[in-house]
Order: sequence, then structure tokens, then C-alpha cells
Amino acid sequence: MNADSALGYAEDVRIVCRLEPGHEHERTGAGLERLAGPMREAGLPLTDGRSPYECGLDVEQPELRALTLAESAFGLDLPQALEDHADPPAGGIGYTCPMGIWKDEFIAPAQPVLVAAEAFAALAADLVRERVVRTPWLLAAGDLCANAELPYIGVLGRARWDDPPVGTRLKSDLPPWADEDDEPPPWGWARESATLLAKGDDVDTLPEALASAPYGAEDIGLAFHSLDFTNRDIDDHYFGDDNRILLACFALAHPQKRPMDTNSCHNPSGPFHPVRTFVSTGFKLGREGPCPPLAAVLRRHLGPDLVCGRTRG
Repeated sequence: MNADSALGYAEDVRIVCRLEPGHEHERTGAGLERLAGPMREAGLPLTDGRSPYECGLDVEQPELRALTLAESAFGLDLPQALEDHADPPAGGIGYTCPMGIWKDEFIAPAQPVLVAAEAFAALAADLVRERVVRTPWLLAAGDLCANAELPYIGVLGRARWDDPPVGTRLKSDLPPWADEDDEPPPWGWARESATLLAKGDDVDTLPEALASAPYGAEDIGLAFHSLDFTNRDIDDHYFGDDNRILLACFALAHPQKRPMDTNSCHNPSGPFHPVRTFVSTGFKLGREGPCPPLAAVLRRHLGPDLVCGRTRG
């Protein structure tokens, strides 16, 4: 954000999105929807009716909400003076998150196995029953990328916020110059295309949805709305309630490779681990290593020999 109260996001000297607090509906750039998820989270208006406000002039404290957008999308934080003196606007936006950058952490078996659809459904059910995640859930199938970072890059994350109807085709939102980037994801652009097959509040309906899904033939992604912060172990591991965190379960048609420890803003680097059935969590703040309640459920369904890696950026 500059002295003229404008927030701009550029990549490779091209403006992706530029907005003025209070006039977000008039934003400009080559990729206006790239910030749609963080804008919705911050309570800023979109032009397609996904916001309760018709235009930015009706939004309380638009400058602070724009800074919250920057914090969510780019791992930035508000200056301490604003944290100390600003009252949170309506809608429960918080401004006191400590410094941190986003991480996409995966847990997978040591071997890239594809568990049966029934076992995949049982894993998901136990995640809810053990109070690791909260519904609603959504199920998608198609061409998914194991390295499409959560919660904002992958199509599952966008669907979690946008809540599209069943049958919607989910596609990666790419800028016009994406084809000029030949780096593999997570360092380059992830290209995903999937169909939203089903969604629901009751995890007991998931086996039926999986039974009619192209399980094993296409990549399967199952995303939950949030972690369950009523579980004290979840709350402790992630340093408090943060409903931006996204957990997704994957069952890939073919093995893909994930880097064990990398930064998506740096040059590509290994080592890598092959994955098929795995769980990925996109979060900003959390303790090192797998979340204990999550790891306990995964050991029950995927076996005791698990591998954990993470991408920062």
C-alpha cells in the first residue's frame, strides 16, 4: 500500500491487481480474480454479488480491511500501532496475528499408495469425529496438482470460499503471462481443472458420493471448511482459531512429487517425495511437525510409516 492509499500486486513487472481502499469494485489489472478469496475473507466487495456490500464506500474501515487482504494473500502483517489501536470491523476480522508466512504441509505414507475409496471415506469421517476438521465438505475430481498451494492457490481453496453449485467446473485462475513461466509448481503456476462432484454437512453421505466418483481414474480432492478449534490440541498446535486454514485430502490417479522442504519464492529444489493418498494443510502459524490429532488419524488409516514435508511462500 502506498502513500496514495492504493494496494497493488505485480508479477514480472505486470500489474495483476490494483485497488484503492473504499473503491475495490473499481480495481484494475490483468488478474482481478487472483485476490478474490482473500478479498472475500477481508470483507471487501467483489463485483459479482459475492459480498454483502454493493460497493466499497459501504465498507467499514476499508483501509484496515485492505491491509488484512495484504496480510492474508502475501504473508504481511499490520503495523503494531494499528494492531494496538484499531477496533476490528464488523464481521470478526482480527488484526493481532503475529508475523508469519503461509505454509502448505503434507503428510503421506512412505510409499505412494492409493487406498480404496471406502478407506478414504473412513479417513475423512474420522477427521470429523475426532474433531480435527469441521464440515461442510466438498468433493472434486479431475486434474489436480499436489503442489497447488493451500489455502489460496489450489482450486479447492477457491471453491471453499466461493461455495459454487455442484457441477461447477473449477479451473486455475492464471494470468495472461503464465505460459512464459516454465518452472514446475510450487515455484511456477499450477494448472488444475476439476468438477465439483458433491458437497454436504454430514460426512456420512460422503461414501455414496465417492462411490459414484471416478476414483482411481481421476484425481480426487476433498476439502473441509475449517479445522475444529474446539479441539484443544488443534487450537494449541495452530496458536489459536484461524478459519483461513484449509485441510484437504487427496487421492491421486497417478503419483506426483512434492518437495520435502522448500520455498515457492525461491529456485526449484529437492529432495522430493512421491504422493498419491495424502493430506495437505495450508496455514500461516503453527508448531513444527505434524499436528498430533491429525497424525493420529492418518496413522490409523494410512499406516504408521508417515512422511511430512512443507512448502513455504
